[in-house]
Amino acid sequence: MSLSLVRSLVNPEQGSPAGSRVRQGRRPSPAAAASPGTLARAPLAASVGIAAALTAMLLGSGCTTAATLKAAQAEPMTAAQGANLKRIPESSRGGHAIDPANELTGDLLYEFLVAELALQRGQPQLGAQAYLDLAKKTHDPRIARRATEVTWFAHLPQLASEAVRIWNDTAPDSDEAKLWQLQIWVATNHLDEATPGLERMLAKNPADQSFLQLARLLAEASDKQAALKLMRHLTEPYESVAAAHVAVAQVAAAASDDDLALTETRAASKLRPAWEVPVILEAGILQRRSSSAAADRLKTFLEANPKSTEVRMAYARALANDRQYIEARKQFELLVEADPDDANIVYPVALLSMQLEDYPQAEVYLRRLLDLDFNDQSLLDLYLGQVIEEQKRYREANEWYAKVEPGEQYVTAQIRMASLTAKMGDLPAALKRLHDIAADGNQQHVQVLLAETQLLRDANKTQEAFDTAQKALDTLPNHPDLLYDYAMLAERLDRLDVMETNLRKVMTLQPEQAQAYNALGYSLADRGIRLPEARDLIEKALKLSPDDFFIVDSLGWVKFKEGDLNGALGELQRAYTGRPDAEIAAHLGEVLWRLGRTDEATKVWDDASRRTPGNETLQKTMKRFLSSTGASK
Repeated sequence: MSLSLVRSLVNPEQGSPAGSRVRQGRRPSPAAAASPGTLARAPLAASVGIAAALTAMLLGSGCTTAATLKAAQAEPMTAAQGANLKRIPESSRGGHAIDPANELTGDLLYEFLVAELALQRGQPQLGAQAYLDLAKKTHDPRIARRATEVTWFAHLPQLASEAVRIWNDTAPDSDEAKLWQLQIWVATNHLDEATPGLERMLAKNPADQSFLQLARLLAEASDKQAALKLMRHLTEPYESVAAAHVAVAQVAAAASDDDLALTETRAASKLRPAWEVPVILEAGILQRRSSSAAADRLKTFLEANPKSTEVRMAYARALANDRQYIEARKQFELLVEADPDDANIVYPVALLSMQLEDYPQAEVYLRRLLDLDFNDQSLLDLYLGQVIEEQKRYREANEWYAKVEPGEQYVTAQIRMASLTAKMGDLPAALKRLHDIAADGNQQHVQVLLAETQLLRDANKTQEAFDTAQKALDTLPNHPDLLYDYAMLAERLDRLDVMETNLRKVMTLQPEQAQAYNALGYSLADRGIRLPEARDLIEKALKLSPDDFFIVDSLGWVKFKEGDLNGALGELQRAYTGRPDAEIAAHLGEVLWRLGRTDEATKVWDDASRRTPGNETLQKTMKRFLSSTGASK
């Protein structure tokens, strides 16, 4: 797993929420990121952005075309891409000494200093032009190389073209200069000029590395179709080479020709059945169509090649992307067994354990990360506080929150500390802590406001929370998160007109946001009113977010209210399998009970109750059915 996994996982404010349902009386913890999705549920995953982090993991380093090839590819053609732009190279790889006629005079030294100071002061265009001028004056290959690097990284392709021409003129035997020339030609859509050089490169070294480097280069060309045409031309003589098919597949995928890309990956796999690269690339392309199809392809490969670490990694990510969190964690745990000291593997297992609300196991993995090279200590402190808080060790959790230093996680940690203060019985002190937070910008300000309404709601001060939200809307009248929060508080006060008005405002402001449709649809269905409209709203939400198991549960619940018990059962079983949540369990158990399958219903309720003791909706449902029969929990 690449470091991009960690970088993406530690960005919990992006993307999709952990769970997205409205439940009367259910709210996220005060640390929830401010988006309607995160305002709909209360599990830890929502409060710390775990599912958003998992989504970011998948988008950042999962089954995407470029990333899945990363482990198998050699360095790209930009061999000097990592060069330090604050140091003049001592020599080019061409081995040419500086022309004696261009010894370092005072004027040249001054121009060197101007160029370097410009780079150090964040003026790359000035530095690039200065280096190009020096290359023209000196015709020294080292300076030309430096000018090529600087002009290229400054995003000045025309200047880079001039610099690389000088480099090739002054170092005609330099392979690196030739590679730079090819790259710049491709990047500037001079593909005809690049073709002879690329043909010679493949003829000289038709190894996997050459094809994969070439694919990476052409996949980044701005004219994708022309690049694909060139890639197919270049690989015509290599029909029996698996890497040639992979190269075409990667460029085809970049050109959005998925059918051709799939054909080529499968041709490569036919030639080399045990090679990981085409399988991972194929899964990445399938991921665009179906997470389950991608997972199935990887699973099939693993059955024949169980020791493939890279494919197992991709399989684990694909399962997580398909929200098969339990199986995803199993796959990551196998990877941890093989490499227990890799923080980039241990961390996803911790996240998945949190997503599954297995807090003791999440704590084990998070504590393991304390001994490993993890790159965000404050995030680790925050997560440890969260999982320990969920285990009701409040004072210990508070100590972890207090360790979070100012930065990205600081406000969330302060909010969690306020929540703990309230849980320990001092609501005024908790509110004071919230009021003392110095929010930076509207987003943090809204986050603190939502935390305040949550604390008031948890203290059964719903009217006060409603008034607080209303006052906040006076300042930010069109903020979707505040509107959503206000609507949920209105529902709790049975102010259905206010709830509907504000949810419809959210729909207007964010028409692609599934949660407002789901919240209104579920609220209507739960009351047994306007059921056709409720179903339309829920189906629209499901179309916008087809893999959200809470919305699937809503669809099951509206079918139940319509009297379609068998249809309801199918949806609720699917939802519960994907997300074993206590409230989904309450619904599933009720439908099973009414179908006469009382033993199954009782087992579902008992299992959920053990996992999530004290869930209000679940306990009320169990009491309603079990008290009359004398059944035991």
